[in-house]
Amino acid sequence: MQVSASLMCANPLNIERDVRELDAAGIDFWHMDIMDGVYVPNLALNFDTIKAVRQISRVPIDTHLMVQSPADYLEMCADAGVDYLSFHIEQVPFPHRLIQRIKDLGMKVGVAINPATDLDFLPYIIDKLDYVLVMTVEPGFAGQRFIGNTLPKIAAIRALAEERGLDLPIQVD
Repeated sequence: MQVSASLMCANPLNIERDVRELDAAGIDFWHMDIMDGVYVPNLALNFDTIKAVRQISRVPIDTHLMVQSPADYLEMCADAGVDYLSFHIEQVPFPHRLIQRIKDLGMKVGVAINPATDLDFLPYIIDKLDYVLVMTVEPGFAGQRFIGNTLPKIAAIRALAEERGLDLPIQVD
């Protein structure tokens, strides 16, 4: 198990202090949400924040795009120093193309799965993914109640990965 700290929950007046403290504590990843106010009715971090964290931390940055058009953000993510990038499958009509573009930009790629999203698409792309992000809340807001019936998805993803001979990390948000 690895621990990822979400900067969406940080106090914006103390981000540098928090980044340095969590770095020293040995976190495994930074989790940074990018929201557009369209796909989800909220805004979160921006690319200036990601760049600033990259300047003071060598901890890998995992960015979760909660946006209507993920393809529009790829170069900005790469330029900001993102290491891992996930997108919501519901927003991508051609996931193979998007996955390849993300990899071509030097980032690891994951797909985010909402609580109500069926896993029927996954067998078609699982071999191309570096990880899967299972949402246990509706995307867009911190502090929501855990949706317990999302847990079987984790087991189903693990079973499919094992069936394919993949050691696929599964993130839980």
